Amino acid sequence: MRLSYSPRELYFPFTTKETKKTLYTYLKTTQGRIIFMTKKVEPASIEVISPMYQSREVEILPKGTEVQLRREEIIRKEAVPGFEDLGSRDFNAKRIRIIHKLSHECTEGDPLYIEKAKQGMFIDSITKELYTSLTVIPCIVLKDWVEKAVGKVEGGFIKSHGANDSISFTCTKDEKKRLILPNGNELQENANWFLWLLEGFSVTEQKVVEIDSPAILTLSSTRLQSHRDWTTKAKYLKIVDENGNSVRARLFDAYYKLNTQSSRNERGTWAALQVSYVGRTNELERAQSISEAVEEYYQEAKRRMSSVEAREELMKERYATTDDDIPF
Repeated sequence: MRLSYSPRELYFPFTTKETKKTLYTYLKTTQGRIIFMTKKVEPASIEVISPMYQSREVEILPKGTEVQLRREEIIRKEAVPGFEDLGSRDFNAKRIRIIHKLSHECTEGDPLYIEKAKQGMFIDSITKELYTSLTVIPCIVLKDWVEKAVGKVEGGFIKSHGANDSISFTCTKDEKKRLILPNGNELQENANWFLWLLEGFSVTEQKVVEIDSPAILTLSSTRLQSHRDWTTKAKYLKIVDENGNSVRARLFDAYYKLNTQSSRNERGTWAALQVSYVGRTNELERAQSISEAVEEYYQEAKRRMSSVEAREELMKERYATTDDDIPF
């Protein structure tokens, strides 16, 4: 007997108090979900498939079986060897930035200078790999209104006000069209795109390379127009379901190609994001495994951004370590 499995869900056919206590400790540690089975089942196994962990099988026992599970044993089964006690707070969020002409990577003499970096390229915040284009699956878009020091291109983070835009109605616009709060600080709108990166054209290797990992792309300032264009495309996209009906697609039912092109206004030029629809996610070569990875990342992003503390940390990290804002 094989049971379907969603990442970070454990199915147990017994409900002894000791087991529940141990598993709830595990649940709190991993932010996963545990389902206790109430019906008696024959000895079975669950095939666990997750992009973050190795495939493995977990034996489950009939209801009423006396077992003793230690938290350490459960964690050891779930985690990649060497990372057993680490959670999401132990890692920086992987980000994709669009380089502009004033970025560190384009400034000779800057410690972060990269010789091949040019305005309009994408850069991986962890590996520092440069790409001229990316193919991605958008998992979820989460908004955040951030209070920051006026005029700070890098740093200056003060507070996250969450997704509610009501605070923006208390602002006035200055001569640079920035939103200024009554206390004199700047309010900035951020659209955080949680993406699954499929592949990209590597500047180093001069060819398309597989990436297969999650990342965040934050669009703000002038690039919010690209955000609105993308959400509009995605909102009205329709697909044919298994019953032959035309239905509105979920955001992660489609994948897109990201490029940039030069744009300008009266204050200067910048690299604007260009988004092109490529196809449906279920048409990809590894559709099943990719869909599982995407849905796990979707749930993780929702969970992380639902916490005020976690949202604050994520946005503080974004403002502290990047200079991807267009400086006008």
